[in-house]
Amino acid sequence: MIRAIIQAIADTLHNVRRFTASGRPDETITDREFFQQYGFSSSPQPGAEGIVINNGNHYIMIATEDRRYRIPIVAGEVCIYTDEGDNILFQRGKQITVTSGNKIVANAANEADVTAPVVNITAATSVTVTSPTVTVNASTQCEISTPLLNLSGDRSALRTLVDDRLLAIFNGHTHPDAQGGNTGTPSQALTEANTCTSKVMGA
Repeated sequence: MIRAIIQAIADTLHNVRRFTASGRPDETITDREFFQQYGFSSSPQPGAEGIVINNGNHYIMIATEDRRYRIPIVAGEVCIYTDEGDNILFQRGKQITVTSGNKIVANAANEADVTAPVVNITAATSVTVTSPTVTVNASTQCEISTPLLNLSGDRSALRTLVDDRLLAIFNGHTHPDAQGGNTGTPSQALTEANTCTSKVMGA
């Protein structure tokens, strides 16, 4: 068994991962097989350490380590990490933390589900949802807190959200006229078809 310092990792024609490393004093192990666990693939940086099994002229590297980038963890925890600082940490208390220095991408061919009693999304700049249909089902309450809300409709123009009770007030309102009476109601009624309305439950 040899403790080696990795110099290079490469994939060959038949997807067999190979390594070149320095081994014992004045020993260089060149283009030999790098054996890994099923379901896990890594490509250590030059300078990482490896454990090499040697039988005659047959060399196989079976384990690697890189203390330069390893994430400190406590007993029972597991961490997958890279030299750039990205990591997935399985922590105590049944918590999984994903850390990315740039971007996280999830691709699902058919469906993605998130199930939890509480889901929080915090974005410093913006949140964009793009879909032919978006459905929000809230059994108790749906609340939007914002200084400005713009909605587009079938006129392809931005509209103001109007409480549906305002329609009745607008369509039934009158004004004093010069003769001391009142004007009639508006000649053209405002309808839901030409505004965006909100209906207040229980009102």
